[in-house]
Amino acid sequence: MASSRLPILPASKTAYRDLWHVIMAMPALIGCALLIILAQTVVEIMVPQSVWSTPFLGSVLGFLLDVMRSFLLTPIMIAAHRYIILGEVTPGYVLDPGAPAFQAFFRWLVALSALSAAATLVHALVLAASPWIVVTTAVFIIGTIVVIAVTARLSTMFPAIAVDAAGANASNAWADTQGYAFGIFLIFLVASLPLAAVAILELFALGPGLMERGSTLSVIDLIIGSPIQTGLAILYVAIASRLFQALAHRLNGEA
Repeated sequence: MASSRLPILPASKTAYRDLWHVIMAMPALIGCALLIILAQTVVEIMVPQSVWSTPFLGSVLGFLLDVMRSFLLTPIMIAAHRYIILGEVTPGYVLDPGAPAFQAFFRWLVALSALSAAATLVHALVLAASPWIVVTTAVFIIGTIVVIAVTARLSTMFPAIAVDAAGANASNAWADTQGYAFGIFLIFLVASLPLAAVAILELFALGPGLMERGSTLSVIDLIIGSPIQTGLAILYVAIASRLFQALAHRLNGEA
């Protein structure tokens, strides 16, 4: 992936291979990730729909849940990065908020969550205030592009932090991914398609009954949906790890 054009399909294939290897090498850790994501989904379902429908409350609550999930998933994501890049196996789940790598990794996850929450809130407020669909659509598109662009440009920073690489900061990550943002986005998008297709098929198979809270179908949706979200989370870690290996010259301390 060191050329000016990133090989989208090979990179996506490699990400799934890495995902499988991580699951096989650290099943207990992945099980913890599954439980964390399942717990967050249960909490989201328990919150009344009226709260989610309120722009400010919904955005704040969504942000807080993302922060909590990021806090709990940070050790797992760091372990996955270290396994893919260094071949290091982490035997169990250890939450160590005092570790420098944990703090830096979690801090930037929160920053990206805040950016996404802000974009969502702005769109919701504009949607509530403006009857013009052109305006609301433009705000949504601009917000989405900003979030995607920033996330793509900083993607190599997270594995750099995880493996204690030299120069693991935002400015170096930004420089290393210069000219690659769209290719990085395409890799994440294409790699997501198989798991997204499974999620869509599940929705069609279960039908509208899964929207009824507490129903059997909603429970089935939880059981199926949580592994898909867990798979996506580790898949994104795998992609970022390989992007780091391919692009992050400054983060590796190279000229």
